[in-house]
Amino acid sequence: MTNQNPNILKVSKNKQEKLLHPETFSMDELMDELYTYAKNELQKSGKSNVGIEIFKFSDFEKCWVHTDRIRLRQIFINLLDAAVKLTDTGYIFFGYHTSVSNNMNFFVEDTGSGIYNDDNFGMTIAHGLVHQMGGKMEVEFQENAGMSVDFNIMCYPCEIFEN
Repeated sequence: MTNQNPNILKVSKNKQEKLLHPETFSMDELMDELYTYAKNELQKSGKSNVGIEIFKFSDFEKCWVHTDRIRLRQIFINLLDAAVKLTDTGYIFFGYHTSVSNNMNFFVEDTGSGIYNDDNFGMTIAHGLVHQMGGKMEVEFQENAGMSVDFNIMCYPCEIFEN
């Protein structure tokens, strides 16, 4: 018979929460930054023929969110790196859309080889960060048809009115 200490769970949860540093920032500015990053990675890889496009679907003219920007950026960097690695022709799409609940939905899609390597550490990290941020991730790979990653995280989309 195992005697579990409920305080261990509390400490673990508190440590996890301390790893997150929420701030309010412009989602569109982050998306533009990620676009520039991915475009540069494609050029460095000699894949200038691969198209890349951002999709921003928001209920607000300018979408601001309150979440951990650094962790969200890291998730996207890991997913975009995988997309760049697997895509030799075609496209990479990524972006977000707001929802009626207190979360946002994100995606990265490509027309790459669709061959997923189990030792892809970046995908493992991205999955763990999404979970840490209170979300879920679904990954779909189809050989010769590409990769599709959908995930959501707990964050609060809003519109800030500047004077």
